[in-house]
Amino acid sequence: MKRNLEVIQVFRGIAAVAVVLHHASLGIQALPGFTATSRPFFVERFFNADVGAVGVDLFFVISGFIMSYTARRGGLHQAREFLVRRAVRIYPLYWLCSLVMIAVLVSPWVQGFHAQPLALFQSFVLYPTLYEQSVRPVILAQGWTLIYEVLFYLIFALTLWQTRVRQCISVLGALALLFTFAHLLPGLHPVLVLLRDQVLFEFVFGLVLGLIITETAFRFSAPAAWVVIGAGLLLLAPSAFHDGYGWQIPRLWKFGVPAFLLIGGSVLRRDVESLRFPSALGVMGDASYSIYLMHVVVFLLCHTARLRLHFLQTLPFDVYFLLLSGCAVAIGVVFHFVAEKPLIRYCRNLVEPRANRPVYA
Repeated sequence: MKRNLEVIQVFRGIAAVAVVLHHASLGIQALPGFTATSRPFFVERFFNADVGAVGVDLFFVISGFIMSYTARRGGLHQAREFLVRRAVRIYPLYWLCSLVMIAVLVSPWVQGFHAQPLALFQSFVLYPTLYEQSVRPVILAQGWTLIYEVLFYLIFALTLWQTRVRQCISVLGALALLFTFAHLLPGLHPVLVLLRDQVLFEFVFGLVLGLIITETAFRFSAPAAWVVIGAGLLLLAPSAFHDGYGWQIPRLWKFGVPAFLLIGGSVLRRDVESLRFPSALGVMGDASYSIYLMHVVVFLLCHTARLRLHFLQTLPFDVYFLLLSGCAVAIGVVFHFVAEKPLIRYCRNLVEPRANRPVYA
């Protein structure tokens, strides 16, 4: 039986918080009264919070790694079992959070929901929908990552009968074939836009790490692991400054490669199973999905409250930034305990026996 790698949960928490900080900064920069001369210190003055977008890339690499590390190999039965587990893990909480967002949007305080029925249906089933030349659900915009996850899960399930080595090659080949095919076809069909995105290959990074840790004895010494992690941080560092990479470098290289190095240097460390972290990091890792799905809802509520409460308008932008981020993380953690855990437990009890559940969910 494979052991839990606590470092993966820590990275999940870090990834979720990074995305929260990134979106909080974008939200503040869109507020009335925000100008170049009133930049909050975390958002614009000294630090480019756009680097927090790397949280998504960390999630993708982690997803590929966990699937390779935990999935039971086999034929049609195992593939079906895998897809059911993934559906139970992804959809129920996503549907619940989408309903919460709809309730907020149609409330008298917001009144900002005008989605067409087809787009609404596509959003709930995570079918690609085009919005401003990007694939985005109409309800929870951050759900775009789940659309990518679903595509990866389908390809992964179809190749689950293979050994890890062959599966890694097959998934890479399938993504490369779809990527090439999508670029040969004209137009902006949502599926084509999805398949043209290089970040899909970040799942393969995770598969490679899963392959190494399960099929080989290769491990880093502690000093070598810190060198690899340092290389990842070094590649990521320019993105934290406004005169760094900008958005000229493809995301796969700007964020994907650093994410691969950060996670690879951690999970392939020889003493990784003995590493211990503060319990708060583990809690945030456990709650990372709730934090990720709920944080935009929290931001919307905070911004709506700010329009009506004068004292919130008088807060410096940097203080409001910390308030936004803190509320999003805190409410996400609470939502994890009061909604996510009971919901997922209930759904799992409906579809799978306890003895067959993997170490990671």
